[in-house]
Amino acid sequence: MYCQNCGSKIDEDVKFCPKCGEEIYHKQESAFSQDSIRSDEDSNTELSPFKSWISKIGPKKAVIVIAVIVVIAVAGVILRSIGGIIGESSITSYQKASDLEILATMVQGENGYFMVKNTGNQVITDFTLTVAGFDASGNVIDLTGSTVYQSFDFATTNILPDTVFGLKNYVYLRQDVKYMEAMVSSITYKDGSVWSTKGLDAWTKDVSDDFSVEEYRHSIDAMKSNAILAESNEYLKITGSSKYSDNQFSNDDDFDFSAENIGDRDIQKFDIIVMEYDANGYGISVSPYEFVMQNCRVVSADPANLMANCEATYNKSLFFESECKTYNTLVYEIEFKDGTKWTNEYAFQWMLYNKDKR
Repeated sequence: MYCQNCGSKIDEDVKFCPKCGEEIYHKQESAFSQDSIRSDEDSNTELSPFKSWISKIGPKKAVIVIAVIVVIAVAGVILRSIGGIIGESSITSYQKASDLEILATMVQGENGYFMVKNTGNQVITDFTLTVAGFDASGNVIDLTGSTVYQSFDFATTNILPDTVFGLKNYVYLRQDVKYMEAMVSSITYKDGSVWSTKGLDAWTKDVSDDFSVEEYRHSIDAMKSNAILAESNEYLKITGSSKYSDNQFSNDDDFDFSAENIGDRDIQKFDIIVMEYDANGYGISVSPYEFVMQNCRVVSADPANLMANCEATYNKSLFFESECKTYNTLVYEIEFKDGTKWTNEYAFQWMLYNKDKR
């Protein structure tokens, strides 16, 4: 070995350099030797348990053990967070359609009626409507034997952007279903692309928890603003109507109505709704002909051939109930000569709000 001071070669067992007299430090006597650590332990009986543990296993092993403990703790926190997210998503992980909006729903008999509107910019060729049903007390009903929801597919619908679909369409329900909630669960677009949601069980749980018969009835009462909106549009205005009977051998009455094209597009044909009332203002039940309200009829001016800014009168043979004393009309649907259509998106609300004129 060599002297740490002068570099002279010396024997292994000397304590002082024979050339410069410097004290020689050997490895086993260094401040970091095991003998030094043990002597410190013997001289300091108040050493902390943590320091004693380090001194027993060594600094390197201590660092490794501590690192492993930290990794396990962090992994536990992450797993608990992921578990919380998964648990929460199992309850709320469903997405509503962004461009097919449900405007209204209604149950009548064994049929559930609805109206949807294409609020996007693509033509919709197919969509699936998922329904949850409730009894008269507002309790959710098992619709299929295994789930409390049921899905119905409406193919070849070709719903153009900004167009309403439904009202004359319906889904089959159990007899004890008195109310329904619905959501659009899948959409197929004309370009072939498909959108679909997940978590229908989660959606059903949400609507089951939130559904209230009282709130539903209040929502009907609150339809007045939309019912008023239904009575005007920018295309067609009913300027007058009258009914009279001139044939004693027929149950049909003559029904005249006049309409004015207040827009700038020629109208090929149009439909109007006629709602009947008795002397007390109650809506009269009539055959709905697959229409949503039992006290409504649909009258079609087909062909109408109504040019822009023109007015015309149409005569139709229409059966009115004998107790009908008054009636109300609403423009429901218009087909223009260019092939496009307009449907009154508030017709549903108008019928519900106006079914009783007391």
